[in-house]
Amino acid sequence: MRFGRQSHQQLVRNRSRFRAMLCASLLLHAVCVLVILVSPSLSYKKKSRTDIHRVSMISLPLSLQAKLPVAQAPESSAPPPAKTPPPEKKVIPQPKKEVTPKPVAAKAEEVTTIAKKDEQPAEESFNMGNSMEGVQRAGSMMLDSAYFPYMYYLKAIRDKIARNWFPPFGVVSPGETLSLIVHFRIAKNGTIMSSEVEQNSGNTFLDQSALRAILVSDPFPPLPFGFADDDLGIHFRFECTR
Repeated sequence: MRFGRQSHQQLVRNRSRFRAMLCASLLLHAVCVLVILVSPSLSYKKKSRTDIHRVSMISLPLSLQAKLPVAQAPESSAPPPAKTPPPEKKVIPQPKKEVTPKPVAAKAEEVTTIAKKDEQPAEESFNMGNSMEGVQRAGSMMLDSAYFPYMYYLKAIRDKIARNWFPPFGVVSPGETLSLIVHFRIAKNGTIMSSEVEQNSGNTFLDQSALRAILVSDPFPPLPFGFADDDLGIHFRFECTR
């Protein structure tokens, strides 16, 4: 029994020692971990230290001041004096000589072209045939335009008027010639803008027959495309002989 009690007591003591050692080990490990965590922050925190040096100013002795080089005065940066320009020479203007331009001869082609444009076309008579009463009909045309080279157009007008002019019977006596002039204007599209007896024949029936021939021929063909004016004025002479 005594041996059993001693073994029990020994077991209790061992347990107590083990617990104490375990607690001490845990405490030691905790301290080590705390030291490891705290030590890096302590190593980076360094207090900045400012060194203060006190300096006292003293003057050099006179013997050393005499040996120092004398400071030179800075060079003057003033600009150099401006040069006076020489006096201008007075120039007396001389009168210019009048040069008479020499006449330039125009080219032969240009002179010919101008002459053709300013030239009034000559009045040419044409035969319109005999009427049923044996009256010989003739005529001629003069234009208001100074230059109209489209002869085919004038021939078309002449032929159309000739087909529509019939002098009244008995207006012309045998061996007598009567004539009159009718002025009319043709628009761009060929229609007659105006017509009137410009010079009468002395016979009202003959004048009316000529004016009627112009009106019946309306419209004429359109004016040529190359003609620049907006209309064409024509003085048409009617002439009948028996």
